[in-house]
Order: sequence, then C-alpha cells, then structure tokens
Amino acid sequence: MGRYSQSSPEEKTRVQMNLIRVMSNVPPEAEPGCSSEAVEQAKGLWKGDVTKAEQPKTFTLEMQNIVPFVEFKACFSKNRFTADVPITLNVYIRPSCQFPIRFSKLSVQLSNPIYNAQCIVTDGQPIGEPIMPHDSDTTGDLYLIPNKVKVYTFQFIAVPEDVGKKIEIVSISLSLGDEANRCAHLHWSGGGGDAASVTNIQECVSKRRGEPKEEELDWHLIKIEQATSIASRVPLMEIKLEHAAPSIVNEPYSILATITNKEKTTIRNASITMGLKEGQDSQLEQTTQVSEDIVNFEQNPSICKSRLKGINIDDLASDQQIVRQLYVRCLQVGTRSIIVRVAYTVDAQVEKQASAVSCVCYKDEDVKLDTVMPFDVSIRLTSSKFEEVSSVYAGEPFLMMTDIKCTSPWPLQIVDSHLTLSTDVDFTDEDVESQLKGILLKKYEQACECLSLVTNSNQTKTTISLGQYTVQWRRASDDSDQPIVKTEMALPDISVEHLPLHIDTDLPSHGLVRVPLALQFTIVNHTEMVQNIEASIDPSEAFMFSGHKQVFFRILPSDDQTLLYNLYPLIPGYVKLPRLHLKTPQAPTITDDVVSKMIPSHIYIKPQGKTIINT
Repeated sequence: MGRYSQSSPEEKTRVQMNLIRVMSNVPPEAEPGCSSEAVEQAKGLWKGDVTKAEQPKTFTLEMQNIVPFVEFKACFSKNRFTADVPITLNVYIRPSCQFPIRFSKLSVQLSNPIYNAQCIVTDGQPIGEPIMPHDSDTTGDLYLIPNKVKVYTFQFIAVPEDVGKKIEIVSISLSLGDEANRCAHLHWSGGGGDAASVTNIQECVSKRRGEPKEEELDWHLIKIEQATSIASRVPLMEIKLEHAAPSIVNEPYSILATITNKEKTTIRNASITMGLKEGQDSQLEQTTQVSEDIVNFEQNPSICKSRLKGINIDDLASDQQIVRQLYVRCLQVGTRSIIVRVAYTVDAQVEKQASAVSCVCYKDEDVKLDTVMPFDVSIRLTSSKFEEVSSVYAGEPFLMMTDIKCTSPWPLQIVDSHLTLSTDVDFTDEDVESQLKGILLKKYEQACECLSLVTNSNQTKTTISLGQYTVQWRRASDDSDQPIVKTEMALPDISVEHLPLHIDTDLPSHGLVRVPLALQFTIVNHTEMVQNIEASIDPSEAFMFSGHKQVFFRILPSDDQTLLYNLYPLIPGYVKLPRLHLKTPQAPTITDDVVSKMIPSHIYIKPQGKTIINT
C-alpha cells in the first residue's frame, strides 16, 4: 500500500479495500489464484468468525522498523516554554495509500502521563464512512487524504512539578478499527519516523520545485522535536542588594536585600535562599558561611553552611517591599559569587484559559565578592637593647615586636589585642595590657606592640613555640553595632640557647651629674658544677666608681654572686657604662660578646639644674 511498494495501483487498491473490510469485521475479497473450493470454505470461516460473540480483537504493530503506508512526525513548537504559556505540540500525518482512509483514534504518550488525556483525538465515525460533520467538542477528524499532510495541534499547561524539567514524547499511537470489535494500534516510538526516513538519503531532500502553497505543508521541512524544557515563569520582582565591598576575612559581612513585588497581584509562599553560587571552587564551600543572624557565627558556627535556605517572608501585595539583612563570613581571601534567590507563588492568567494558573517563580540576584586580609602582621624578636636576634637565651628577657600594617581599604579600629603564651614562655611583667587598644588604622598605616618575655630557665628544649597572637577589631564607623571580629595568628617557633651563667643587672633608668648611683651585677650559676670566675671592670671617663676592679670568686651550683659598684657621673648625656669582663674556665661559651648582650651598655645622665634666685 505504501509509496515504496512495487505492486500495481490496482493491487494496492485491492489490498487497502480488503484491509478496511477486515478491520470493519467484514469478510475480505478472495486473493487472486485461489481455488473456488478454498474460497467457499474461507467465506464460511469468516462468516462464523464474525457471528461469534468473542472478546474484542486488538493488536499492536511497531512501525519504527518498517515502511508503513502512513508517516508520522511530532514536534513541540518551541524547545522551551515558560510555566504560564500553553505548551503546543504538533503531530503531522501523511498517508501514502491509494485512496482516503479513516482512523479511529490518535494519541500521544508523554514522559509525564498527566498530559496524555489532553493529547487524544477520537474519530466517532465508522472506518469505511466518508467525511461527515463532527461534534467538535467530543470528536475529531481522522479522515486522511493520500499524500496530503495533515496537522493535529494539542495544547496544555505544564504542572508546577515539571518546572525546570524536560517533557518528552515517548510514543505515538494511531488506531485503525473499532476497539470494541477489531482494532489495530500502529505504534511509533519517540517523535515518529520510520525505516525509510532513517536509511534513505532522499528523505532529507525535498523534491518540490518552487514555493509551497499557503495551505500546503512541505513534509521534508518538518523536523522532529520530541523534547521541550519547562522554565519557570518570568518573575516580576525586583531585588536590590546593598553592601560595602570588599569583605574582610572573618568579618560578618552585611548584605541588605530589598525585595519589591512588581506583580499585579499578591505573591504567596515567598522564601529567600542565599549562599555560594553553584559551580565554583570546592575550597570556597568550606570557607564560606552564611547566616540570617549574626550571633550564629560565634555561638552556633556548625549551622552556618555555604548556603542558607528557607528564609520565609510574608505575603507581599503589589508594589509592596520588604528589607532583610543577611550575613556572609569568608574565612579565606579570594573572589566568590554570592547569589540571593527569592521563590514565590503567584496566580497568573494564561491565554485561552479562563481560570488563573498557580505558578512558582524564581528571581535571582548575584554579586561578585572580593575578600581581603585585614592586616599584614610581622613578628620580630629583639634583645632588651632592641637588637634583632634570631634566637634567645634561656632565662634571659627578650622583646617581641608585632608590626601590624592595615591592608583593608576600610579604616579599622583595634578594640583589643592579646597574646596567649605557651607553657615555655612567660611575661616579665605581671599586668600586661594591650598597647594598641582604641587605635584607628587606615590603609597602609602601621602600629607596633612591644612585649617583654622570658623563657623558663628550667626547660631543656632547644625550640619552643611562643603561642598565639589575637587582634580584635571592627570597621571604623559611627554605628556602635558594628560587629567585633577576632583575627588569630599562630606565632613562630624560636630557637633557645642554654648558657651556664646568667647575669641580672640592677640599675636606675637614668642618673644625675655628680649624684652617685648604684650598679649591681648578680651572676647566677645554672650548672651542676662549681664555677671559678675572674671578674674585672674597665675604667670610664664618664664615671668615677668604687668597687672591685678585679676579683676572683667561686659560685656553687644553683647559687649566685653579687658585685656592687657605686658610680659617680661626671658628664651628662647618653654615656657608656663601665664594661664588665668575666673569665670562666669551666664555661668557655661565656665570652665578652655574650656578657655584653646580657647587661646594659649605656645610661642617660641628666645635667644639674640651675637655681633661680628671686630678687
């Protein structure tokens, strides 16, 4: 019957007529060449088969791998629909039989079966009847004319569950005959096509010359589109994000979201989702925290993830707006995209439909956020004379200098600073307060804090940890509610050298010309052996002094010896003190350089004031 059949037109006509008779439950004409006896016997069998009251006879033919006498192509009118626009599905049918034929039912099966009931055409007339009037509300016209393309259009509204998904054509069925008696279901998978259209290159080339008539469709220009995607309805909402970029590491960064309803009706079930935009570096997932409440960053950090969902907001009338303050904390420098999404439900009017459709809409607004460090902190170790050192002596005081340089483009106010020492280090002073408290630093400005420390003399480690340095700060602002941020830095390990002897010096901070002052050296033996020591002191032009210029003594283990000198300053200014020398045969590491590092080398001497005589 089809266009690829090699039979004559008369033979095709006879076959089509017999097909209609069989499907109409009428005995067919005998095949040419059959004996008269066989024909009479067949007529009797057909008559008995027709009169029997049996179950309806239906069968299904898979048309995908054969060349049928009727061709199908199905396509969606667009590859993307929004939730408030009817989905249009067109089914094109072209028969290639000898004379018109009437089918009983056309149905399209989609990936979501809920739409299948809206994609059915039923012809209410017998298979062999010509064109007759139809009731357009209940029946359709499946009377097909050979080689003429006929199109059937279906329209339906996507359900909310399919938003963001794809709808696909699973199969197409065309029924021939009466389902209550005898019926053949012609079944195509997907959007149609057959073996000829897949293998024959001529199917891809149009044989028509010139432009087709307006009422005609060119079969070769029709493309199968068996899938379409459903997008959410275009939202009518405005989201405005206010923030002061860049953010600073560990800072609860404030983003003020102003949401305005631009819909013509009230929106319902609105909620906010905020967080890291999808598709970024996985490391950012671990170093980005989002919260609606700023206290969660300190009290409940475990609930502060990279995304925050389900922030419910009240229903908004048309042109009504709401303001929400949200917070992001970035634990690492870098650039990240933060997205704010508002989901809501609105009743939208759909064309050609009287009642409104409930649509879920999504409005996104994102910002690219740069994160910088608040400070550049460097640590320096110096001796008590402010000379930089790479190692310290056990039991000897030393100074730790913290240089803080502001790298933030925003002015920062230091609220407090604190040094948490390890068990191997102590402060030399009992009460230690922050020297940076209340200081305001602008970009590239620096501040320095000096702390006097001493290692435990009884520890034997050669490398020790200093501890942790903490700076509490906030953005400089007239707003007293600015959050206080804590920045913690691990201090480096330092090398410790152990000396057999230690010298403590007792000397006033300054002196006065021609006013005696006392200078006392206390030498402590840290070893387990007796130390034989020869001590001497150099003369000085700036002082007259009394005491042992040269003396021999012994110091027992864990004992000490005191040398006392009375100095008489002769000149004012920053003058050099008399230099102490020690000779220690049992402790060769105690050299003049080591001794000079343990004792002061200069002192400031004030001049005598003049007496004013009143006349």
